[in-house]
Amino acid sequence: MHFNNTEILFNYKSSLASKKSKLSNIVPPEIVSTKTDYTTINTFRSNALTHLNLDDRHNPSDSFNQQSATYKLSDQSREKTFFRTYFRNSVVVGSGSFGVVVKCVCNSDNILYAVKKNLTPVRSQSNKNELYNEVKQLQICQNHPNIIKIYSAWEQSGRVYQQLEYCPQTLSSIANQFFVIPCVLLYPYISNILNGLAHIHSNNVIHRDIKLENILVCDYNICKIGDFGLAMNVEDAHKTDDEGDSRYLALEALTESPSFSIDIFALGLCILEMATGVVVPKNGPTWQVLRQGFFPTQLSGNVSEDIVELVNNMICKKKEERWTAFDLVKQLENTKRPLERKRKEHKMCIKGQELNKSLCILEMATGIVVPKHGPTWQVLRQGFFPTQLSGNVSEDIVELVNNMICKKKEERWTAFDLVKQLENTKRPLERKRKEHKMCIEGQELNKSMMPDVETPLLKNERRSLNRRSMISRQWNFKDE
Repeated sequence: MHFNNTEILFNYKSSLASKKSKLSNIVPPEIVSTKTDYTTINTFRSNALTHLNLDDRHNPSDSFNQQSATYKLSDQSREKTFFRTYFRNSVVVGSGSFGVVVKCVCNSDNILYAVKKNLTPVRSQSNKNELYNEVKQLQICQNHPNIIKIYSAWEQSGRVYQQLEYCPQTLSSIANQFFVIPCVLLYPYISNILNGLAHIHSNNVIHRDIKLENILVCDYNICKIGDFGLAMNVEDAHKTDDEGDSRYLALEALTESPSFSIDIFALGLCILEMATGVVVPKNGPTWQVLRQGFFPTQLSGNVSEDIVELVNNMICKKKEERWTAFDLVKQLENTKRPLERKRKEHKMCIKGQELNKSLCILEMATGIVVPKHGPTWQVLRQGFFPTQLSGNVSEDIVELVNNMICKKKEERWTAFDLVKQLENTKRPLERKRKEHKMCIEGQELNKSMMPDVETPLLKNERRSLNRRSMISRQWNFKDE
C-alpha cells in the first residue's frame, strides 16, 4: 500500500513528527534526525518515502538530508494521494505556465497554507534537478521575515509540490487597488523587499524574477519575496539561458551572465511602478526609456526626491554603478529619518489641536476668552480646570476638560475614550431633560385647567373683532 507515485523531498515541520494525527487512515511519519546523524527507519508494508529534511531552528544552511519514514495506511486509502490525505478545502488562488497555487487547510494542525504544484513533469535526472532547484534555493534563503517560508515538499505523480506560508495578497494586487501606493505604505514595503533581497544575495543566490507578482504580502502587511523558480547560485550563473520577465529585464541580461545587479534593476522598476502607477511594458519606446539609466522626468512630478534618488541608484545603465542591496538599505534608513521627524511633528501638531479643542470647551462653558499670552495663558497650561472658573460649570464638564488639558501629553485621553466618557455623562443629563420635560408638560396641563384671564391686549383684539362683525351685519342689512 502506498501513495500514487509519492516521494517526499523533505519535511520542514519537524513538530509534525511528534504530533498524533487525528486521521483514521494515515499516521504522519516519525522523523528521526539529529545535527550529526540521521537514522533510517525500517519501512512498513514497503511504504518507503524518502525525506529531504530541513529545520530552520537548527541549521538551515545544511544540505538536504535524505532519510526514510514509515507510513501506516488502511485498506481504504489505496487511491488517496498524499495531497488529498493531508490537505482539505483547496481553492486555486494563482496559476501560470509553470505551476498552480492553491490555498488549503492542513489536517494535522488546521492551519491555512499555500501549496504550489509544478506543472512540468519529471522526465529525466537533469530535469528532476532543475525542478528540485527551486526548493533547494528557497531552503538556503530561509530564516528571514521577508522571505516566504517553506514547510515541506514532495514529489507526487511525477510533479513537485511545495507547502508554503500563505499570504493573501501580492504587491501587484495592492498596486491595482491604490493605483499609486501612498508613502505611508511605500517606504515599509521598499524596506521589506530590500532587506529580503540583501539576505538572498548574502547567501550567494540570484533571484532573477523580482516583480510585483512575486512579492507576497501577509496578513500583517509585511512583504515576503517568493517564487524561486528561476533562482540560482551565483557560481552557476553561466549555465543558464533563461532571461526572466522581459518587463523587468536589465539590458546586460541579454548578452551577459546573470548577476546580483539584475535583481537590483528589477526592484528599481518595481518601486517606479508603485510610486507612479505606470505599468512597465514588455517592449517598445517606453521599455527603451526605462533603460536609459535614470528616473523619467515626465513621471517624477508627484514622486518624492528620495524615491527618485533611490530608483536612480538602482537602474543605472552600467551594472557596476548600481548600488548593492546592503547600500540601498542604508540609504533608505537615512531617508526614513526625516520622514519619522515629520511624523513626530505631525503627531505633536495633532496633540496641540486636541489641546485647542479642550480650551474651546472651556471657553463655551465659562464665557471667558482664551488669551494669546500672559498669566492666564500660563494658568491654562497647568493641566487642570482653573478653580476660579469652575463655579457655575457642571462637574462632568470640568472632569472632561481636565482629561484633555493634562500637562503631560501621554496622560491626555484619546478621542475614543473621551467619546465614551461623554456618553456616560449624557445619560444622567438625558434623564434630567426627561424629568424637566415632564415637569413642563405638567405645568402646561395646569395652565389648561385654569380659568381664562383676559389681558388688555386680548380685550382690545376682541373689541376690534366685534366691531368688524357689527359693520358686516350692517352692510348685509342695507343690501337686503
